[in-house]
Amino acid sequence: MNGRDPRQTGLVRHFEFVLAEGDYVRHKPHPESYQKAAARLGIDPARCLVAEDTQRGLVSARVAGMECVVIPNALSNRATSRGRARDSSAMRELPGLLGIA
Repeated sequence: MNGRDPRQTGLVRHFEFVLAEGDYVRHKPHPESYQKAAARLGIDPARCLVAEDTQRGLVSARVAGMECVVIPNALSNRATSRGRARDSSAMRELPGLLGIA
């Protein structure tokens, strides 16, 4: 248990849907996946918070106009947490960051 699995945190019940790789054509760092998610929800990307673990994902979220929480993993560079992104060492911290703890 590494603390990154959303099923361990109770966060899954807060998701309306899951957007999978087959739901979009262009891959990160292109923002298409995040743009599609916001469109499907019918909300402004600026009101979205993304949880990411890579530089490519962080760039993708930022280009889409979204805030980003970086959850580093063994392969991630901690430098991805610079700038607008917030650094979270484990998925289990997200409920507190989101105010749903």
